[in-house]
Amino acid sequence: MAENNGKRKAPASKKQKGGTSAAHDSVAEAMEVELPEWSRGERLSKFKNCQKELYLGKISKVPRNKLGVAERFTVISDFKYYGLVKCFQRLGWEAVLTYDNNNKSEVYTDEIVEWMSTLEKKDGKNPPFTTKLIGYVGNKKVALSFEAMDKIVKFDTGAVNPQREYEYLSVDKIFGKGDDWLTMLRELFQVDDIREDMKLYRKDLKPLPKLLTCILNWNVIPRAGDKEKMRNYEIRVLYALITGRPTISFKHLVLLNVWESREDYDRKRIPHIRLLTRVLMDAKAILAGAKPYKMRQTPFCIDKTDVGDWDFRKGRSRCVLIDMKSGVGKFLKETT
Repeated sequence: MAENNGKRKAPASKKQKGGTSAAHDSVAEAMEVELPEWSRGERLSKFKNCQKELYLGKISKVPRNKLGVAERFTVISDFKYYGLVKCFQRLGWEAVLTYDNNNKSEVYTDEIVEWMSTLEKKDGKNPPFTTKLIGYVGNKKVALSFEAMDKIVKFDTGAVNPQREYEYLSVDKIFGKGDDWLTMLRELFQVDDIREDMKLYRKDLKPLPKLLTCILNWNVIPRAGDKEKMRNYEIRVLYALITGRPTISFKHLVLLNVWESREDYDRKRIPHIRLLTRVLMDAKAILAGAKPYKMRQTPFCIDKTDVGDWDFRKGRSRCVLIDMKSGVGKFLKETT
């Protein structure tokens, strides 16, 4: 990438295999634009006049067919005795386990990229209830909001046992460490020396939190890459699933995930790709003749968990979830 007095040119975009759309034309228009340097820790919205080009440059090395992280359908009947389903019911998130855009494998990544590259956040008078992430596909304006998600599926049905209102925390509070960091680590990890600066590895999680990370990485805080290391921003959401506190709204989390995947220099994958496809389709932003990518529907079931990682034992009065790598078992009272 050419350097020129602290600036660089946006990379020429190659036509991606698997689809063509106006999104490719948008990339082509950015080919010769002089861009400032965007460094880790800087927010994309800091740059007033070239956000689209910088975003397209950020994701340019990721193949389009691997750019989105696709939600997976969880076979609830397989896991209902092992605590996993109860974690989602606790926050009123049961629909998160099964959302798969009606079992459709087609996703419109090119159009979603165009929308993401033009995205703006409008908080309205009563955020996050009135917050909208607004972008364009061609000349079509598309908004992701609580209202848009409610038309698709009821993700937030209310926290239960006991019933509590949702807490709409700031992005720093949800994704940052906070004063209760050690409390959360003790609840989630099974290591002798819990320290604030400890390295966070998936292998050190207790059995149920470890199992939950599978769905966390597909449906809740989607990401690709190294799955053996936990990220700081995953800890509070995982803690909320295990304990029911804080009572995070999933719709609010979706807005944060999508916005952060645009604003954060290091986050290159697009989360909730099936949901965003549906939002664009409902807004009639997908033109006739647009070619989708195929992301295969692979349900998450006991047979599809990592071979050798887990043993699921169901008895008359109790069930046991055993982490075969650590030898630790989680005993759970059987429910119907």
